[in-house]
Amino acid sequence: MPENIHFLFLGYGILHDREVCFLEVRVKKIIFISVFFLFFSGAVFSQIVNNITIEVSNIIVNGGKVYVYIYSNAEEFRNRSSSFALEFNDTNETLSQTITIPNGEYLIWLYQDTNNNGKYDADIFGTPKEPFGFSNYYGQGRPESDAWEHRIQINNSTRKVTVVLINRR
Repeated sequence: MPENIHFLFLGYGILHDREVCFLEVRVKKIIFISVFFLFFSGAVFSQIVNNITIEVSNIIVNGGKVYVYIYSNAEEFRNRSSSFALEFNDTNETLSQTITIPNGEYLIWLYQDTNNNGKYDADIFGTPKEPFGFSNYYGQGRPESDAWEHRIQINNSTRKVTVVLINRR
């Protein structure tokens, strides 16, 4: 009997050396790809989203609902088309809400609707008539001149974002 024939029964009969090698390589590739996918899919998916707490302070109690908008790019902000929106009652001076959000750069903009008309009010020069706040804005200058510069980076180390309502009236 020739040396290059193996008597392996896999339900298909006798296999030659080339066929055995081919099957071994193929099985190893399938195992490698499966392990690779399972390992890295867990690592990648765990980094895509984060639970962060958004904290809002300096709320006027019983002064109107607080609206929070989260924008993922400057154009969304210009068009007032947010990726995420939250609405809170004004029962405490400080509130917090935990949300799940993908990694990325975001602008958080919020205001307290003190006249309860459901919209943000500003005068003809853009000066806010209601308390407002931006991420990375601490009350100096006009925030909306280039609001996107107040964006923040959300990543695996981000746990909490605090925004202070500023009342210029």
